Amino acid sequence: MKRFRFRLERLSHLAAAEKRVKGSELAEARRAQAEAEAEAEERRRVLAQARAEWRKRAEDGEEAELLLAADAWQGRAAEGAQEAARQAEERADEVEERRAEWLRAYRRLSVLDRLRERQKERHALEVARQDQAALDDEASHRKGGESMWI
Repeated sequence: MKRFRFRLERLSHLAAAEKRVKGSELAEARRAQAEAEAEAEERRRVLAQARAEWRKRAEDGEEAELLLAADAWQGRAAEGAQEAARQAEERADEVEERRAEWLRAYRRLSVLDRLRERQKERHALEVARQDQAALDDEASHRKGGESMWI
């Protein structure tokens, strides 16, 4: 009897390679998301610092020019915080997209793995059936061609 050979082995190898690539892309997207979230947190911290500085200057009764400069700094910090938050959200969306792609690749590979196992089981049953038939045939020849059931 021939040894077992999965007819879709090449496809299985491709699916496994795709899963590895998608896993790497997911890891990279998660890294980018973490960096974007850290940047957004830093920008929020700078904004809070700018607001506190502006309040302090206003309470100290500083000149209008200095208050305007502090207000401009606060405005730039707010814009930076908004941009960083938007980028962090985009990265989170990208992570979700990459996770979905990885999950599709994982499912394709799982289907092929289950198909391989089913084919392997059918092959093993066929080998066992053929082995049993060969043993039965050999046993009937040993008896000189007589039927064993008489």
